Amino acid sequence: MQTIRLRVNDNNFSNLMWFLKKFNQEEIQVINENNEYLSVQKYLENELLEMESGNLLVWRIWMST
Repeated sequence: MQTIRLRVNDNNFSNLMWFLKKFNQEEIQVINENNEYLSVQKYLENELLEMESGNLLVWRIWMST
């Protein structure tokens, strides 16, 4: 599934959301970028940068079934 990010005028937002809700969730999923989402996204970006630069120790835990 591909992800796009849109900026929508307030006057058109409700129409766009109405249209998107016509699709089922397997076709289109609306991701709300609220403060919590953006905070987690920024944290994960920083963790990835630290890991790629070698400044972060990463533990791998293997579970056998």
